[in-house]
Amino acid sequence: MINYYIIKIEGKYLDHYINRLIRLNVNLIDMKYVRNGILIKVSYDDYEKIKDIVTINKFKIIKISGYRKIKIILKNYSIFFIFLFFSFIVLLFLFRITFFINVNGVSEDFKKTILDELNRASVSCYSFDKSFDEYKDIAKSIKNKYKDNIEWIEIVNNGISLDINIIPRKDNVLEKESIKSNIVALKNGIIKDIISDKGQILKEREDYVKKGDIIVSGVIYRNGKAVDIVDASAKVYAEVWYKVKVNSSYYVDTRVIKYSKTNIYLDFLGKKIKLMSSIKHSNNLEDTNIYKGLFFNIYRDDKLYYEVISLKKNESELKSFLLNEARLAIFNTLSDDEEILMEKPLKIYNNNGKMYVEVFIKTYENIAGDVEILETDLENYSE
Repeated sequence: MINYYIIKIEGKYLDHYINRLIRLNVNLIDMKYVRNGILIKVSYDDYEKIKDIVTINKFKIIKISGYRKIKIILKNYSIFFIFLFFSFIVLLFLFRITFFINVNGVSEDFKKTILDELNRASVSCYSFDKSFDEYKDIAKSIKNKYKDNIEWIEIVNNGISLDINIIPRKDNVLEKESIKSNIVALKNGIIKDIISDKGQILKEREDYVKKGDIIVSGVIYRNGKAVDIVDASAKVYAEVWYKVKVNSSYYVDTRVIKYSKTNIYLDFLGKKIKLMSSIKHSNNLEDTNIYKGLFFNIYRDDKLYYEVISLKKNESELKSFLLNEARLAIFNTLSDDEEILMEKPLKIYNNNGKMYVEVFIKTYENIAGDVEILETDLENYSE
């Protein structure tokens, strides 16, 4: 890497001074006349010659490149680099110590048991990290000791913390009998289809039902008496009606991009320092790392700045927008097997700078919901 110096020479008789440099075999790599002087580019060896020339002219170093610049930076910031070196050593030491232990997936009482086992294996807060194989052997030992309680266990080293992830072994006992339910209507509507897997169907197609009516009973009746109880299961598709009201102003505030601002940051040990910033008229938004190291990152952060402008919609545009909004208000609640059968505008009017739209919508949707069977439903039930 060649060492270059860019020097500004000021004073009188500059041409004579330049000729003098040439006679002394100073290699002028580049030369440029500027206001109140001349800029010359020379090597470090030639700079040493220029320093020793006695002259009435003044010269000032504008820029240094090459190894000399690195040497000067190291000299000027020696305290910082020494601090950085010792910080690196300290952090390497700290990263070898466990400060936190998290036991996941088990009860508080069993967490204490696991922590005691880890402590016996010399794994505790403020202890030095172990190798991957050592942690694997410790996890295997704990699992073998508590094989009736642990289905799976792993120890994950996250630097300054350990995560002990455990899947407990389930007890091999019979689960309690599940709660039995009826199928009821969640909304008012006219039944169009009933698809039942279990239970006694109490309603028929084209029956009008109100919210809460039992459509499929989990209590099976015979000759007026309840003879069995099942967990009723069914889909009940019905014709449901809605009246949707929406409104909007003719004037809509819209954000438009005014400009973007690029900031370059240094993140050193969690401290954020802005190095430079610039404004540009661009829509590109970036947040990328320029350099990512162990102790510091250099990254750019592009932020967009907006201004709000007010736009006026015409009557036709606003009407179409509101009709679509009314439709979406219902459509977004439907599943793939449900649909809108009909939509009809009822009212469209203006008031105080706003348009109001009222729409009638008819749907085909599943209105079935399950409700736990109550004791009153079992009064006539006999085993």
